[in-house]
Amino acid sequence: MKKKLLLISLLLLLTLTFLFSEEQHCGKHFPKSVKEKTATESICGIVQVAENQLQLVQDSTKVTFNLIIPENLEKEMENILIGKKYIFTGKKSKNTFIVDNFSIFETSQTGGNHRVDSNKCIGCSLCVNQCPEGAISIVNGKAVINAEKCNDCGICVTGNGHFNGCPVKAIEKSN
Repeated sequence: MKKKLLLISLLLLLTLTFLFSEEQHCGKHFPKSVKEKTATESICGIVQVAENQLQLVQDSTKVTFNLIIPENLEKEMENILIGKKYIFTGKKSKNTFIVDNFSIFETSQTGGNHRVDSNKCIGCSLCVNQCPEGAISIVNGKAVINAEKCNDCGICVTGNGHFNGCPVKAIEKSN
């Protein structure tokens, strides 16, 4: 009986420790304390206004974020062009994005300026899933960039917050 009571007490203690632990897992891979301290992210998308709220429709996921603008950027935000594509850096939560900085996304060029070094590419397809324009595909086990679709956002090289860019540095900006 004493062993049974001791075992139940131990299980209860372990359960309570897990529930109130700072390192409680949040999501699949990251402890809660790491996830809450995430670095600045970048998202790219089209700016719109809905219900007097400035919003961004993210290219890669089509999720709409309400943009939260700090006071120091309010004057600059007055020059935002509705319907144009921008890159915003900041912190993302469920349906809001707190802006640290932003820039208009230049799309005046005829094609992308990124290339894949096929000797380095391992065909992991991480870049394929992150490309907001669907410009990257895997052909014969290697990433290939369609220059006509590529808008030179650079996510495949530098990442977007969750994705850190090509893990083997096989993609680079060509001159």
